[in-house]
Amino acid sequence: MSDYCGYITRIKGLTPLPNSDRLLIGRCFDDNVIVDNSYNEGELVIYFMAGTQIGEEFAEKNNLIRKLDAEGKNVGGYLEKSRAVKAINIRKSKSDGLALKLESLEGFTDVSSLKEGDRIEVLNGIVIAQKYLPKIAATSEKSGGNDKAVSHINCPQFAEHIDTAHLDKSLSAFHPGDTVQITVKLDGTSHRTGYFPVTHVAKRNWLQKLLRLKAKTTTDWEIVNGTRRVVLNSPDGGFYGSNEFRFAMADKLKGKLYKGEEVFYEIVGYVGKGGHPIRPTVDNKKLNDKEFVKQYGGVSEFSYGCKQENGYTDDPPCCEMYVYRITLTTEDGHVMEYSPDQIKARCEDMGVKYVPECETFRIPEDCADPGEYVMEKAKQYYDGPDPIGKTHVREGVVLRIVNRRSFAAYKYKNHSYKVLAGIAVDQLVASGEINSLSADTIEEL
Repeated sequence: MSDYCGYITRIKGLTPLPNSDRLLIGRCFDDNVIVDNSYNEGELVIYFMAGTQIGEEFAEKNNLIRKLDAEGKNVGGYLEKSRAVKAINIRKSKSDGLALKLESLEGFTDVSSLKEGDRIEVLNGIVIAQKYLPKIAATSEKSGGNDKAVSHINCPQFAEHIDTAHLDKSLSAFHPGDTVQITVKLDGTSHRTGYFPVTHVAKRNWLQKLLRLKAKTTTDWEIVNGTRRVVLNSPDGGFYGSNEFRFAMADKLKGKLYKGEEVFYEIVGYVGKGGHPIRPTVDNKKLNDKEFVKQYGGVSEFSYGCKQENGYTDDPPCCEMYVYRITLTTEDGHVMEYSPDQIKARCEDMGVKYVPECETFRIPEDCADPGEYVMEKAKQYYDGPDPIGKTHVREGVVLRIVNRRSFAAYKYKNHSYKVLAGIAVDQLVASGEINSLSADTIEEL
């Protein structure tokens, strides 16, 4: 089940919202949430975190969508037509999501049967919550800019990016004795490069079709590139107009990968010499946080020390890659995860960069609450300036359980970044650019 759902949980720590007679601020998981004064301490609620889209029928029933009367006054809720939940600042207080009373689910399910820990996406065929993905048009990025070529390539060992769950919703995953590594989460675009046997299927000619002959196939070891979900066959097309910058980063790995090795990394900076930033530039004043503007300036441009006027090989370059995961897949399909130390050693061998590290620690064997112990560690590093360029806020951190056989990593984002991310998507929607984004790209926003 996706993290972007409705969580049945308790609202805690309720206190009056400053300068308000009827609003309270509390916490669901580790998120701040603002509610009216009808809510009680410890009450069971359904909680939706930022990035979740509320189901249309559920939103209409509970009058959650903003509506204006003839005089222009709002007679509805505070969600826009997109029904997307966003992180916002209200009267200098942070709100990370939306909490509603369980009664809001009446008519969709038996409310008395709900219990703490339940997660809800669909009830009786009706969508209650899902990940917010703006309506998009089909684009060349879905096929890597070359539909015909991609449809005739077969590389089953080339694994897709694994989504990382949200830390505060996954604290039960941590146990006494676990070794945990904290790294900085970078805000760029995800990429993966592997060295695998690739099967090419030739296009059949008219005679082969007439005789119903199979197409000719050839298999050879090749470098394969892709985004989170999509295999890229050429640098043409894509949301950025060209994927040349992606292939320029992937070229750093040519001739250096072992057979079956796949490298997962984040590309940050700009799309090329004189190009626009990989991530949208955002007006910091829209956060309504004077201290944030004072610290980071009028806009957030996620440059990570890269220079817009430079090329791929200049110092500093226009974009850079940071590796966060490497796997080795045997020919029979067995996947072996590299440990952080092994990844760092391979990065050094190949001359590429590893994601910035914060700390590696071990949860004490006698720890009574491993989840809380890990959260306190994450809070030491999840906020503050990006450690690479130091000109913008960091997205957050990723915590990986090192001693797991499979990849187990959890993200923890800071509030200011979540607000900026919501503004960035709004900008793209308003400009019409969102129609040229693939789902693969939007998932990273």
